[in-house]
Amino acid sequence: MSHCLFWTAIIVTAAVVRMRGAWNGLMLDEIWSLNLVSAISSPLEIFTKLHNSNNHYLNSLWLYVMGVRGNWPGYRILSILAGIGAVLVAGLIGRRRNQINAYFAMLLIGFSYVNILYSCEARGYSTLIFFSLLFYYWLEVFLERNDWRIAILISCSSILAFCSQLIFINAFVAAILWSGWRLVKSKRPIRKVVTSMVLCHGPPILFLWILYVVDLRHMDAIEATETTLWRCYTTAIAWILPPLSPGWWTYFMCLLATAGILAGISVLWRRNRDALLFFVTVILVAPVLLVILSHSTFLYVRHFLLSITFALMLISFALTSLYFCGWKGRIASACLLGVYLAVNAWPVANLFSNGQGNYGDAIRFLKEHSRAEVITIGGDQDFRVGTVLDFYGRELFKDRPAAYYLQGNWPPGGPEWVIIQKEAYEEPSSPTKELGLREGHRWEFVKTVQAAPLSSQHWFIYHNVEK
Repeated sequence: MSHCLFWTAIIVTAAVVRMRGAWNGLMLDEIWSLNLVSAISSPLEIFTKLHNSNNHYLNSLWLYVMGVRGNWPGYRILSILAGIGAVLVAGLIGRRRNQINAYFAMLLIGFSYVNILYSCEARGYSTLIFFSLLFYYWLEVFLERNDWRIAILISCSSILAFCSQLIFINAFVAAILWSGWRLVKSKRPIRKVVTSMVLCHGPPILFLWILYVVDLRHMDAIEATETTLWRCYTTAIAWILPPLSPGWWTYFMCLLATAGILAGISVLWRRNRDALLFFVTVILVAPVLLVILSHSTFLYVRHFLLSITFALMLISFALTSLYFCGWKGRIASACLLGVYLAVNAWPVANLFSNGQGNYGDAIRFLKEHSRAEVITIGGDQDFRVGTVLDFYGRELFKDRPAAYYLQGNWPPGGPEWVIIQKEAYEEPSSPTKELGLREGHRWEFVKTVQAAPLSSQHWFIYHNVEK
């Protein structure tokens, strides 16, 4: 009975945190997804027409079914439910070892800021985490029982994970290597090994090929922020224990998180060496190799989301092992868990207060403080700033005319307002106190609109002193 109460308490608390974090305005990528699905006439076109990496198929289907509702938090319901489900599945994975491991896994996944954040956005990353964990759970069961019905569940989980976000390829490759090795090692007849591999992984491979034919080979390039593999990967690992600020804190937290991962590897080395092939591949080898082979320099922490998720599962194994090392181990594991929860609570509080940008409030500020009859606005990123302004302006600018001017087409003297943006993983400090962009005209910094870490973009609003 007590175990049931603990499970319920963890899941309910995780659910409340996610619902609170989702109760704010939509951010750029969510608005972008809504704009994409509003341009199609059937669900099938999500797969055949929207050749864009921001089109996360499962999420797009949800948005399409929900229809055009403006700035509506209900678009995030699917992500919230998937985030809650991920906590439950993490517990099921842990419980296959023991009940203490279940608690650690649920607490680590349930109160990870990164997992909370993506459970609060109408995108495909929350369902990716859920179906990836479910995929791993069923694969573990299959490798013990070799039941064709479980193989079907594995295939379904894979396909839904691919429909959530294509970076599931990292876990899928790791699973093929792990399951292939385990099946060959079991000394079953080669025919049964091949049959098992086809049942588990054949349908997802076929589905991925169909996706390539109808969509992936037509994918458009998108506007993104350029960075390096080393910087992005170390930052992603650091967000297991969220850094308090960019800079040396990032590398310090990365070292601490790496120590936890190595401790988990040590536990698996002693107890289940075969599983190491999966965890090392999904955390390090597959994502890094994929970036190198694709020659991509447009990376975000979310591209290493599966590395973070399965690293947390590894750390849960390490904390469980420490817990069973006598009373000192119990105290140490409890203290480490407490530190983990505390450092994740800071960005969660930031998410509660700042949301993914509170852009509606920013636009109300422009409206209330504009001196001109027609509100004129410019920005440093036409697509990003212009898309958000257009979305919120449909409602907020109904009773007052406003215009966004593209760069290179500004009116004489420039617009009254200029918006400079910065990625939300950077410090929310204004780039400069004054802009002097056009023939002596000046714009003074007046307001920061902060976004929660990793979520969207900070806005820095400048007012034309000549207007």
